[in-house]
This record gives sequence, structure tokens and C-alpha cells, in this order.
Amino acid sequence: VFVGNQVTSNGNLGNTGSAKNVEVQLLDTSGEPINLTGGFTGDGDLQLEPNASEASATYTARYYSTGKAEAGTVAATLQYAVS
Repeated sequence: VFVGNQVTSNGNLGNTGSAKNVEVQLLDTSGEPINLTGGFTGDGDLQLEPNASEASATYTARYYSTGKAEAGTVAATLQYAVS
């Protein structure tokens, strides 16, 4: 389960840096955007095969413009839990 800090109405992570009109969008393992307002669980992304002791999943983050982007830093945070 992902829990984003400062999730925007677009379902992205809000920028806590100085750049304007920029969010951080997460993509799942198939490259589809993750809407963090919808309770994304990652079901199907991370599967532990029978008799396996580890598994991995690769997620991607990208800049998402909400208007004319203005220069500056971009920062965002996210917590996750595996159960």
C-alpha cells in the first residue's frame, strides 16, 4: 500500500520544492499512472512465487506538469507498506 504525503487532486505527489506547476506522478510496473487518491494496493505488481523467499517490483516516478512549469527544485515523499 502506498501512502503519499501531500497528494494532489490529480492523484500525484505534490511538489514540496520550489518549482511551480509540477507534481510527481508514479507509474506501476506496467507503466500505468498510479492514482494515489484511489487507495492503490499494488495487487498484481508484487507476487511471491511458491517456494520463493523474495520478490521485487519496479515503479517509476516522472514529472507531471499542471501548467507552465517554472524552474526550481522538485521534491516529494511517499511511504509504503508490504504485508
